[in-house]
Parts: sequence; C-alpha cells; structure tokens
Amino acid sequence: MSLLSKWKETDIFKEITPRMIFIAFSASLAAMNAGYEGGYFSTILVNQFFLGKYGHYTEAAGVKTLDSEYQSVGSGLGSAGTMLGAVFFTPIGERFGRKWAIFGAAVISIIGVIIQCVASGNIWAFIMGKFINNMGTGVANAIVPVYLSECSPGVIRGTITSFYQWFYTFGQFWAYLICYLTEDINSKWSYLSVVVASVFIPTVLLFTSVFLTESPRWLLQQGQVDKAKENYQLIFSKSDHLEFEVMMQEVGKKDGHSSSWADLFKGVNFRRTSLVLAIPCLLNGQGLAFMGNYLVLFLVQIGISNSVMILTIMMAVLLVTNTFSFYGADKFGRRVLLMGSSLIMFSSFFIVAGVGYYLPSTHQNQQVCLAFLFIWCISYGCTWAPLAHITAGELPSAELREKSLSLATFLNFGIGMMISFVNPYMQNTGYGNLQARVGFVYGSVSILAFTYVYFLLPEVKKLPLNIIDTLFERKVETFKFQEEGLKLLEEVKDADELEITSILSSRPNEKSGDIGFSVTEKEGSV
Repeated sequence: MSLLSKWKETDIFKEITPRMIFIAFSASLAAMNAGYEGGYFSTILVNQFFLGKYGHYTEAAGVKTLDSEYQSVGSGLGSAGTMLGAVFFTPIGERFGRKWAIFGAAVISIIGVIIQCVASGNIWAFIMGKFINNMGTGVANAIVPVYLSECSPGVIRGTITSFYQWFYTFGQFWAYLICYLTEDINSKWSYLSVVVASVFIPTVLLFTSVFLTESPRWLLQQGQVDKAKENYQLIFSKSDHLEFEVMMQEVGKKDGHSSSWADLFKGVNFRRTSLVLAIPCLLNGQGLAFMGNYLVLFLVQIGISNSVMILTIMMAVLLVTNTFSFYGADKFGRRVLLMGSSLIMFSSFFIVAGVGYYLPSTHQNQQVCLAFLFIWCISYGCTWAPLAHITAGELPSAELREKSLSLATFLNFGIGMMISFVNPYMQNTGYGNLQARVGFVYGSVSILAFTYVYFLLPEVKKLPLNIIDTLFERKVETFKFQEEGLKLLEEVKDADELEITSILSSRPNEKSGDIGFSVTEKEGSV
C-alpha cells in the first residue's frame, strides 16, 4: 500500500475539513500571541539597551541591572493579567460566543503593546502595558482550547487541539528569533523592535476572527438550533454525524439549567474539575514558568555564553517536538505520554542541578547541563506542553467547560505568578542562592505529576465528548475508563436517535458495576 493510500485511511484525512483547518489556525493565533508575549521578556532582561533604559547601576555588578523586584513584578504581573483576562473573557465567551471573545482579546492585546512601545523609560508604564497585553492573552487559555475541542470530532480532537500548543511555541520561537537577530543593533531598537513586532500577531487575529465559524455547541446552548446545524455542516465532514444528535441531547437535558461556579465542585463535577485544575498546574510546577522567564539568567549563572542564541535553538527544537502531538496524542493516548515524560523531566532537572552546582564550571560540565536542558525541552514539547491543554479542554462537562477552563487558567497562572515572584529570590545570589539547585525543586514536582496521572487521570483517547460525559456520570474508575468508553461508543455507533438517548441516559448495572445495562433496562428501552 502506498503512502498516499495509507494517508487516505487515517482518521485525520477522513474527518478534517478546510473550515476546521481555518478555525484551528486562526483561533490558535491567540496562543501564538500569548507565546510571543511570554517569550521576549526573558530575553530583553539581559539586553544592555533595555537595562540602560530601565535598570540602575550597582557597584557590585559594575553595570546597570534590573532589580530582582522588577524582574518579579514584570513576570508576575504578566501572569496576573492572564488570570484576570481568563476570568473576564469567560462571561464574554458564554454570553456572546467564542468568536467575539477572541475578537475582543485581540483588541486588548493591541492596546497593551502600544503602551509598552511608548513607555519611554518608565518601567511601571512598560509593566502595565505588559499586564494589559496579558489580559488579552488570557483568552488563549480560557477560550481557545474549549473552542477547538467543540469544533473537532473525538477521533482527531487531540490533533486539532494540538494546534494551540504548536502556535504557542511558534510565538515563543518567533520572539527569541527576533531578539537574536536584533541583539547587535547599537541602539534602543535592539529591544524595542521586539516589542513593536508583537503588535503584528493580534492585528492578524483581529481580522481573521471576524471570519470564524461559531461553535455549534454554543449555538445550541443559546437555542439557535438551525444555525447550529448549519455551522456543524460547515465544520464537520459528515452533515449527519452522530455528534450533532448527541449535542442536541446534551443541551436538551440541560435546558433551563443555569450553571454556577459552585456547580464545579458538586457531584461528579468535583472529579472533573479537580483534573482540569491539577494538570495545567503540574505543567507549570515542573519548570515551565522557570524555563520561560529565567532560563537566560540561569544559563548566564552557570557560565554559558550566547544564551539568546541557545534559547532560540531550544525553541526551534521545542517547535519540532510539539509537532509530534498532532500524531502522538491520538495514537498513544494521554496517560502513557504524560507519565513517561515526567520521569524524563525529573531526571533531567536533577542532573542539571547536581552538575551545575556541585561540579566545577568547566566547559564539559556546562555542555552536560545544556544537553539535559534540551532533553527536558524535547520531553516537555512532545507531551506535557500540548497534552495539558488537550485534557483541560476535553474533561469538563459541556455546561461548565468555560468556567472550568477559566478557573484552571486562573490557578495555573497563579502558580506561574508565584514562581515568577519567588524564583529570583530562590535562585539569585544574596537571597536564597540556590542557583542551579533550583532544578531539584522543579524535578521533584515531576515525581508528583507522575503519581497523580497514574492514579487519577483517565484515558479519553478517541472518545467523543458526550461519551466522556456519560463515563464520568457513571463514575467509571480511572483504569477502566478507556475500555468502557470504547464499548459504549460501539453501542452508540449503530443506534438511532431514540436509542442514543436511551443508551446515554441509562445508568449502568449497579449490581455488576459493569458499563452494560441490565436485562430489564434493555427491554424497557425497546
């Protein structure tokens, strides 16, 4: 069989449509904007013209430096802006739809970038512009994963949602590349050009968002059945696809019920909310905030030069590894990839911490540290980077999806903000002075992440969102989730609309604990 024939047999070829591709690319520009904004700040912290503009001279260093206070506030308030943006855009996404929430986020980001460009030496004005820009990027975490999950069939949901992380990493790479290409400019434009260039992404997002197709699920929740069916036919490859009928069943069951924030922690939703909150936080705790904000300073501390060039190469590697998730997420599943990578990330950080601090700062030892930082990056890029956002978008219930993602984003960036504030005081000389030993802190979290995923995270590979809902309602245990979900999916595939309603609303046989139905239930449904 030729490669072309094999490609035509894949789920991606069968299910993906031009409209779905446009949605994935356009909406993910919000993630690219978030990645770019988060990427360039760590590099300009060592730019001499930026430090000359915003830093102050210290006799100990012999040059102008940016105080640890401003490093903390600059990174921490950025996370705070993302947190507030996520909370702010949740009601917009619920009230006006995903499309217009993304549009509004682009407008806010443009305003934030303009303020940064005209700060003119006022560090607090620069930080405030960064804060406002981050409010706009909050939509990348609160709305985009939800939107992509709702606009993709179960068998390729991992592939479509992976666009989010790929574009986020591409934004980081773009920021580092521009920093590297402009670092030799002998003027303020060596850093200001990086800031000015950041207006390009939200501007493109502003125009493309107008042409986005609204989520059929959101339209059904608003009672716009005809428009929802029309949009479904535009997005999905099969106009009579099973999932549209199931969407209507879901909305019908919840008709007239207005969900509240308290519902996140009631009944079976407590389990789902706990998972949605934990996975992104474990992602951050394993070193994401550190690698994003302080890696350049860390490389300088262990004696490695050309840190900006190294970071640019690292982001290019990360971009390539993110591409693996387009295939790996739906091929191998979530659990095995997350657990395996946590072990690799744990080992990498512990080796970097041990070699970087306890052994002499020789060229050979520096290369060892650098090699394992790249190994950490490759492992993270293939797995936790995309899968944390994929799972956060697919595990919440339909009526609580926006609130779940909003709260997850708030907590995730709250952890990131805490790390951003605390890390300089842990790492820098004159404070905690851990230096390279901060690797022990982040590596330890990877062990916690492995344990959490093994015992608590269910596998939902290839399962439609409605099947996931049913499994959670039936309280299927973690280790049987995938098996029972596939059984239920087979039952639903050959059923008509009435039978689908019966299957998905029926309770499992409580006596046997099996996912199947008792004889009485089956006869009653007939």
